[in-house]
Amino acid sequence: MVVSAMAAFRLRLAAVACLALALYLAGNGATSLWDRDEPRFAEAAREMVVRGDYVVPRFHRQVRYDKPPLVYWLMAACYRATGPTAFGARLPSALAGALAVALTGLAGRYLVGEAAALWGALALALALQLGVEAKVATADATLLATIAAGQLALVRSWRGAGGWANGLLGWGAVALGILAKGPVAPAVVGGTALGLKLAGGRRWPWPWPRLAAGLALLLALTLPWAVAVQRATGGEFLRVALGHHVVERAARALEGHRGPWWYYLAALPVSFFPWSFLGYGAAARLLRHGREPEARLLLLWLALPFLLFSLAATKLPHYVLPAYPALALALGAAVAQAARPRWWGAASVASGLLGLALGIGLAVGAGRALPAGFPAPVGVEALLLCATGCA
Repeated sequence: MVVSAMAAFRLRLAAVACLALALYLAGNGATSLWDRDEPRFAEAAREMVVRGDYVVPRFHRQVRYDKPPLVYWLMAACYRATGPTAFGARLPSALAGALAVALTGLAGRYLVGEAAALWGALALALALQLGVEAKVATADATLLATIAAGQLALVRSWRGAGGWANGLLGWGAVALGILAKGPVAPAVVGGTALGLKLAGGRRWPWPWPRLAAGLALLLALTLPWAVAVQRATGGEFLRVALGHHVVERAARALEGHRGPWWYYLAALPVSFFPWSFLGYGAAARLLRHGREPEARLLLLWLALPFLLFSLAATKLPHYVLPAYPALALALGAAVAQAARPRWWGAASVASGLLGLALGIGLAVGAGRALPAGFPAPVGVEALLLCATGCA
């Protein structure tokens, strides 16, 4: 049987996404919910199911203003199959992480070619920050999947490959992104589209009927919940959610999460591990090819999250996760080159040394901080980091 090139690409990409899903699901039911965020998300979803109220998220019966409802809805749906378990609470993030990997590969096919797209999808799948977010019961992996879907639709439209259905997919993805984590998705996807339009270089018409239909779909998906939650909370939900959790986080550092403007640049070697310093080289390569339309699109996709969250006062490493698909595709393009770039060797050695240091540091720190006889996963992770560094 003859398999077309497109079918072969999709099969390989599906294999990468399945590998990612296996990694993201592994051990999710073996550990309890941890830190502060996981229990709050999981409990809010459980209370939705118990109360039958899918409009107002609540934690211990108090309104939880932190996030819109999408991630709670997804967790609640998973609870129907798994019960209110740690595995069920983390399942939406694992599925969303794998979906983001697949969508990144599909977008990359239009931007960097099939081989580079596959390498980029693999790089994203193994990146430490996504590996963390895809294994915890929070909203960030879900947000990433919606942004990746929106960017895929944008890329297809920009390349002239998308019709009405593609446009509706993009607007629908942005709407789901709003329901996942507020204004981040429209800022990244809309900012990329606007930047491409202003930059010119390729004829890209924006037919008003399609724009109107897309906006109507976005409002149809977001307004019903927004109106319902405002009525149920006396107009408080969006005031607190936007005023405190968006505007105030941007204006001043909340809960001690502060950092200099270069915070995310400095965090990249750890967040993008095991590719670490290769990420800097991939970004520099994009800058050198910035006059090329595809590189310009990737630059916009990469730069917008870094710029937006570098300007914000509150800083956490996962905030710039929406930029990582573009960085991974840029890295994939470098890998797919017949000849390695000049910076490849030095960046690889530096990344390996960082992995070795992280592994040793984790092993030593865990040995001092954890009680004797503590289960082995932390030690195993430390050994894996050491092995990655040595490799």
